Amino acid sequence: LPDVEVTKEVACLTGPDSCGPYAKAAIGIAQPPECPAFCYRISIRNADDDVPITVLTVNDSLLGNISAAFADALPLVPGEVVVREFKGIEVCTDTRNTVTVLGRSAQGFEDTDTDFADARVLTIAARCALTLFSSLDQDGNPNDNTISLPADSVDVPIAFKIVLQNIGNHAIRVTQLDTALPHGITLPIVLALNETREINGEVVV
Repeated sequence: LPDVEVTKEVACLTGPDSCGPYAKAAIGIAQPPECPAFCYRISIRNADDDVPITVLTVNDSLLGNISAAFADALPLVPGEVVVREFKGIEVCTDTRNTVTVLGRSAQGFEDTDTDFADARVLTIAARCALTLFSSLDQDGNPNDNTISLPADSVDVPIAFKIVLQNIGNHAIRVTQLDTALPHGITLPIVLALNETREINGEVVV
């Protein structure tokens, strides 16, 4: 009887046509709206000592029916292994990917095997809101986040509020705030999953 064995592995895509080390799980970093890309490696072995495998049907929960990728390896003689890589597969959420292989002999006998690999996605994302306030603001709208000062103003204190929110799926370290304000805020700021941090301060302009 035929005896087919399949091994499924995953790696991070590290270049246009290059992959990192293969393993049962890999972790990619998502920076919305972009998702990480992975490589998958599927190895199929004829584990029988005597019976060649003449038909392979390979179905994958993420890649679909990929039997054609293995067709040129048939017949798979006893002990032989065929390996195929599938690169640049975008994954946006944690995904367990399962492959099922059916091997058939020329006499019509069949054997099946399955295996899986896990693509894990860390989403690094933060939301930042800045609010300014001054008692000398002349534009008449305290909610427009714009301060209009008298022309001869010197050393006017401007109050600010920065709200940082971690909207990813992992703790993050905020290492840079892109603002012209000389804010004096100590960095980095560590935000736990779903944490919101409010920072209040004052600058003189």
